Formats: sequence, structure tokens, C-alpha cells
Amino acid sequence: MVGFIGGQLIHTKRSAKEKLVIAISVSYGLCVGIFAIMRFINRDWLIGLVDSIAVIFALYVGYYVYKTRQTRFASYAMATVTLLGTVVSIGIKGSTQVFWVYPSVILIYYLIPPKSAVAFSASFFLAFTFFFSDLPALTYFTTLMTFLVTVYFSYLFSVQWAEINEKLRSMATEDMLTGVGNRRALHETVDMIKSDHLSASAVMIDVDNFKKVNDLLGYQKGDKILNDTVEIIDNQVADDDLLFRLGGAKFVLICLHQDFDHAYQTAVRIRAAFNQSYLYIENGVSLSMGVAKKDAEESADGWLDQLNSAVFKAKRTGKDRIIKAINY
Repeated sequence: MVGFIGGQLIHTKRSAKEKLVIAISVSYGLCVGIFAIMRFINRDWLIGLVDSIAVIFALYVGYYVYKTRQTRFASYAMATVTLLGTVVSIGIKGSTQVFWVYPSVILIYYLIPPKSAVAFSASFFLAFTFFFSDLPALTYFTTLMTFLVTVYFSYLFSVQWAEINEKLRSMATEDMLTGVGNRRALHETVDMIKSDHLSASAVMIDVDNFKKVNDLLGYQKGDKILNDTVEIIDNQVADDDLLFRLGGAKFVLICLHQDFDHAYQTAVRIRAAFNQSYLYIENGVSLSMGVAKKDAEESADGWLDQLNSAVFKAKRTGKDRIIKAINY
């Protein structure tokens, strides 16, 4: 299956999610920390201890994300400490702590996916109905309704935000014509391979005579050739192989954790399938390909340069062929 790795795999820059979790953890720690100090000054030892534990945990979550760059566990951990801290605070101090429910609910929708946040909100609701049952009826009803309204609008915002982020991510890393990864997604993946010291092999694919056919038959026909080429490649690759459009009629297939032979055999299958298709038979287009494995000590740029040189050699020596960029 053709796919690509988007912005979440960038290791050279921190993602928006990393920055958000770190910012929330630090700000939560500082804010609750002020109240913890006030509790101790007023000799309110138990709630002061609860706030102090929440502060330490929140700051640790921020440090964890800063060091590991992992946000999934940290987001749920931060949401959990927010929920528990608020519920325990209400249990100790009573209905006077009701104001903490609203920012806590909103915070949870920032941290975790909407469906998970709904489950956390339900826990808040149960705590709410239990701890605030001693309030006057009108106050109880008003507080309950404002809580539900806060949950509702937080949910709507969270869903919309997730949809917008997904669209932006797709626009930034997806080739609009073919649906595979674009040049930016390719470089992000190459950066990830370099920074994580992963093994990988790759095939660079260039459609021969594409410009001539495109000029003679028009861009609509050229677009169809590119999309059909992607479909042929898609049917010949492994599920975890990643395809990118480098530009024009040139593609790069990256095979993570695979050796040279895997990439080369994949190239052979792609060429055979392509040459049996109408693209080769009716339109006179073929594929020139270069194959290379990234050595442990080799730079990412050097790897891509080898692939490009192999494709250039394939075209120069007759097209419709596979060139091994490295001899094994």
C-alpha cells in the first residue's frame, strides 16, 4: 500500500503537539504551584499536599515530553492528573472548588482526542453530581447546565480543530494530484531516517518520455498517466513501503528497515507490471529506475544523490531499465 509519513515524524523540529503539552504542563504546574504555597501558608496541609503532587507530576510530564518527544502517553497522563486533581480537591474542600471544573474540562479537550475527552467529561459529571448535591436546587441546576454547555462547546471546538489540523497536514505533506507524499514529506522522512539511524533502501522512479506525451496529448492525459503509474506501483509494493512524488514524473519509493534486495525486487515487479499495462503499450512511456540502500555512515543527501545518478544513467543508456546504484 502506498503511503507517506507526515509532520508528526519530524525529529529536527518540535511538533505543535509537543509544544502544546509542554506549555500546558508547565503552566498548570506554575498555576497550581501558587495555590499549593497558599495552602501551606494557611496550614491547609492536606489540600496543599494534593496540589504539590499535581505540580510535581505536571512538571515531570513536561520534562518527559521535552526529553522523549513522545506525546500520546504524556497527554493522557496530564489529562488524568487534571481530572483527579480537580475531583480530589472538590472532595476535600467541597462545592467551593466548583470553579476548577470548567478550566479542567477545557484543558482535557486540548490534550486528548474528542472521544476520549468525552469519557473524561463523563467522570467529571459523575463527580459533579455526587459532590455538589448539597447545593441549593437552583444553584445546582445552573452549575450543572453551565458544566454541560462547557463540555459541549469544548467538544465541538476539539472536533473542528482536529479536522482543520488533519487538512493542513495533508495539504503540507500530500501531493494534490496523486495523493502520495510530496517533496516535503520525502525530506521529512529522510530526516527521520537520518536522525533515528534507521536502515532503509529506496527506488527512484522516472517516467520516460512523459514530457513528450504530455505536450502532445495534453495535461489531462499526463495527469492520468501519473495517477495510473501510482496505481501500478501501489499494487507491487509492501504495506509499509512509502511512496513520494519528487516532482514532475519522478517518484521515490522508500523501503524502511529493508535491504537492497527487497528494493531491487520491488523495482523488478514494478517494471514488469508497468510494461504489461496500456501505459507502455499504447503511450510509449516506460520507467527508468535507480536502486540504492542507505549505508549506516552515508548521509541522507548522498543517498538521494546516488539514486538520482542511477536514474540518470538508466536514461542515458537507453531508458526502461533498472540501475543498481551500489554493487552488493
